[in-house]
Amino acid sequence: PPACEIAARSRARRLPFALDGGNGLACFVAGDELVRVRDGRRERLPATAEIALPGRFNLHNVLAAVTTAGVLDLPAAAIVRALREFEPLEH
Repeated sequence: PPACEIAARSRARRLPFALDGGNGLACFVAGDELVRVRDGRRERLPATAEIALPGRFNLHNVLAAVTTAGVLDLPAAAIVRALREFEPLEH
């Protein structure tokens, strides 16, 4: 609740993401694919099996990173390359 109160007072633009698709999301997982929404258009990124960071629980971190990459106007090709080539730390 405190975080929601702070967010409600913020002038920041909210960019929600979720593991399951829905309206108004900046990034989500549809089936086994990662999808980023930019300017009202859906961009399909790699399948979740191609993402180097293992585990469904890590997809929240991936979604946050992809959403941030959109704010920074990074091209989809750069995001795809990073998701496929990322080298996670042991454990």
